[in-house]
Amino acid sequence: MAEGANQTQAASFTPDEDFNELHDKDETTEIVGYVDELHAPAVVGAKVKYDLFKFVLNNGETKRIVCLIWGKTLIEKHVGKVQVGEIIHIEGGVTKTSTYVKENNNNLVPFEILIKDSTTVQNLGQHVIPEHRPINHAEVQHVDFSNVGKVHGLISIQGYLKMKFVKCLHKYKQEYYGCGSITDGSLKVTVHIRNYTGLDIEKGTKIAVIGEVDDTTGPVVIVCRDDFAIVQIPDAIAMDPVALARGVKSPKRGHE
Repeated sequence: MAEGANQTQAASFTPDEDFNELHDKDETTEIVGYVDELHAPAVVGAKVKYDLFKFVLNNGETKRIVCLIWGKTLIEKHVGKVQVGEIIHIEGGVTKTSTYVKENNNNLVPFEILIKDSTTVQNLGQHVIPEHRPINHAEVQHVDFSNVGKVHGLISIQGYLKMKFVKCLHKYKQEYYGCGSITDGSLKVTVHIRNYTGLDIEKGTKIAVIGEVDDTTGPVVIVCRDDFAIVQIPDAIAMDPVALARGVKSPKRGHE
């Protein structure tokens, strides 16, 4: 899509100044934004169980807001319309003060939008995110497989795609992410992608990955913010299947 189309698309989103006018218990809230975070439908509650579907709308400026759909019937009515990157128009939602979101927490406003049976939820199409995202390359550390487990902060590493990226459901957070792996022919690193919309890259393709190393224990995992953190290396020769199969060892972490 052309740059002008992107500007027109962004102009249709609810602007920052309108977010500043949100009020608790407003039953006539209207919001337009694109989905930048999605949690799979889940059953919540300790004693009494409820079905909940949660997603976050982004207005393309500096505001994000959590949207909630309660109840299996209502979730089934809307879940097919709500995917990462889709533009959603909500009309007649109920604004409520959030009990857990604080102002400026990842640009989330301190409100939630509850979608009820009479709320209109319309899918307006796919939001085109510019490929050149604002990454401060001065902060990126260039590493290789020998030291990837010993660094902190934003890193860049090149390797060959061992396992193609697939969409997975997080075991604990009830949200989707992309999962794949890269290798140098000996060592293997797992790659997770938040806000994953889908990548069709063949096994053996040489790619560059920009992300942060997960600071938990276990195998080294690089966590990327979106699909654009994965870049194919032009004119690079693909790794053959035999060499790919040998890439099974995990790099050592700094404390090992």
